[in-house]
Amino acid sequence: MLVTAGYRGLTFRDTEGRALRAVHEEERFDAVAISADGSALAAVDDEDGLLWLLDRDGEIRHQVRLSEPGTALALAPDGSWAAVATENELGFWEADGRLRTEVPVVGAEYLAMAPDGSWLAAARSDHVLLFDARGRRLGPALDAGDEITGLAVSPRGDWVAATTGQGAILRWDPEGRLLAELEAAAAATHLAVGPFGSWLATVCFDDAVRVWDVQAGECIAAIHLEAGLDACAWTPGGTRLYVTGWAGLHGFALRLPPQGQQAHAS
Repeated sequence: MLVTAGYRGLTFRDTEGRALRAVHEEERFDAVAISADGSALAAVDDEDGLLWLLDRDGEIRHQVRLSEPGTALALAPDGSWAAVATENELGFWEADGRLRTEVPVVGAEYLAMAPDGSWLAAARSDHVLLFDARGRRLGPALDAGDEITGLAVSPRGDWVAATTGQGAILRWDPEGRLLAELEAAAAATHLAVGPFGSWLATVCFDDAVRVWDVQAGECIAAIHLEAGLDACAWTPGGTRLYVTGWAGLHGFALRLPPQGQQAHAS
């Protein structure tokens, strides 16, 4: 399932990125999240300050009024709970709209959920904070050394990755140990981990999409676009990468070459 959020509601798309239908077109949504099992959606409407909890077809299950505009959103793999960051707090919400817990976290701009829904990563300024599903802190803050611009968790939940304004890509294990640090060609605005954890995609301020081999620490594919880029997401099979930006939605297929040659995105 592919769903995009924007000024005219939520748009459901096929695997080629073509629009199938739109729902809640009178609303402006700033973010949308899909549960890994495809059973639920969550969306944030900053204009009205609402968290929307929806079924797989976009029908409203519950609406929750937030105390402040939402800045980031994440949804559990089975859709059983959602996390929403606001300017001063991080809220954990049940699927029925009840508040599970709320913890003071100032300025969190990125959230990433563990694949089993047991913990959550939140990025604020130059640190990553880890929480369990009840809002309790896990371990020390992870220091990125610079303003964080993107956040993601591996499909097995064995590492969390962040990009920074200086162009670094860092990976830590859940205990806070730094596993790797890469220096990218340009600062990234977003990143996404492939479904098998072997690839990591970044969209960058130089209007390029890059795909990285996680273990080798090398860029294996890159393509430049003539438009600002905002976010990226892999399809479940890992064969396609979708990128959003000023010019709309872009879809790419990554073709694997013989070993030792560079991959090609098209």
